[in-house]
Amino acid sequence: MKRIGLLAFFCCLFCLCALPGLAQEETLPVIRITYAADAVLSQADAVDAQVTLVSAGTETSFPARLRLNGKTQDAVECALPQQSLRIDGDDQRFILYNDGNDALYTKIISAVCCNLIAQGPVAVPVPAQEPVAVYLNGEYGGLYTRREVIEDAIARFEGLEN
Repeated sequence: MKRIGLLAFFCCLFCLCALPGLAQEETLPVIRITYAADAVLSQADAVDAQVTLVSAGTETSFPARLRLNGKTQDAVECALPQQSLRIDGDDQRFILYNDGNDALYTKIISAVCCNLIAQGPVAVPVPAQEPVAVYLNGEYGGLYTRREVIEDAIARFEGLEN
């Protein structure tokens, strides 16, 4: 009986939080990242990259620094072939998150949790996020969650400039 109640609870959460976004017929945004073929990505050292965002029929390119995102790396993430990345451009910065412990399963748990927190009765800063398809040096890198850097989310929440 507990399992049925728990399953019903999660189905309701999914319907309330995830389905409204899925009901819109939109093309998944694409992020293409190009960097030197001999460059080694690490948490400590960033490499020069060219980032192109394609969303809603518009294409924006900018130079940026690319590195592995160290803040979200745990033992599970480090073992995955799809690593979380951090993009730092002059005007934009964001994290391409591989969804951590949920990366091998649904990839929706963090999105559902953030939507629940944002819709809750207590006002707290929640990073903006969206699913994206990522290409690294022309090769498909997988589905990621493009997530606002937490410092930017807090600044937006407080009404401050980034």
